[in-house]
Amino acid sequence: MPAAPGAPRRASPPIATLALLLMVPVPADADTSAMIASKTFDPGAAKKLFVDFPVGKLEVFGTDAKDITFSVELRCERSRDCEDLVEDVRAIHEVRDDEVRLRIEDSKWHKDHHLRGKIEVPRSMAVEIKMNVDELEIERVEKDLEVQMSVGEVDVQVGENSLKSVDIRVSIGDASMRPRS
Repeated sequence: MPAAPGAPRRASPPIATLALLLMVPVPADADTSAMIASKTFDPGAAKKLFVDFPVGKLEVFGTDAKDITFSVELRCERSRDCEDLVEDVRAIHEVRDDEVRLRIEDSKWHKDHHLRGKIEVPRSMAVEIKMNVDELEIERVEKDLEVQMSVGEVDVQVGENSLKSVDIRVSIGDASMRPRS
């Protein structure tokens, strides 16, 4: 609509200036992460590892080491979320007789964050994993393997004749077992 005679005109920026302004990066509250736990410990005489990992991505690797190493990281869409939520997540491990129990407790799960875990376990230990939701990857485990996943994906990479027994249960989702390359 044309301006009334004598009224001041509003200047519009040239298109080139507007395009440059749109290309300037605006500081965003980007994805961030916070370490919950990072531990290495001797399993003693334990022959089995039991893991309770509620929600997130978990990777389990069999190794030639005698110790168990695990790390758990909280990843958030906004940095202030991680600062607030990191105190609500705990990693607990116990060694009892012939079993190591590793439990992740997340008391305030929120859709804008997820957990990422990595466990290295002696390949000669039996492994049992209980997960509620997300993704589980397992490589180079050679003893008994038992997995219970409520909703998500389970991917197991095995060497030829390496697993003694396997029991994988996925309520909703996919499970695959393939040779290690």
